[in-house]
Amino acid sequence: LMKGDTVLVNLKDRRIQKSGIFMVEEEGRLHLMRVEISSSRHGMLRLTRDNVLEPPRYVRASEAHILGRVVWFSRALVPA
Repeated sequence: LMKGDTVLVNLKDRRIQKSGIFMVEEEGRLHLMRVEISSSRHGMLRLTRDNVLEPPRYVRASEAHILGRVVWFSRALVPA
């Protein structure tokens, strides 16, 4: 996803059964992040952003505030 994209989030799909892009609430702010179940850390989720300068973070699945899965996006062909 890129800055300016429009996304559709399914707020009923909050379970992490397979990895995907999710809307995550952290400290009162909304973020779109790639979320997957950690294969190396039991009970943890791996949260990553497309920004390569930010390393992945791990949070307990029970403490993650997953609001929904991104199911669609749109991007302008010509910048506004």
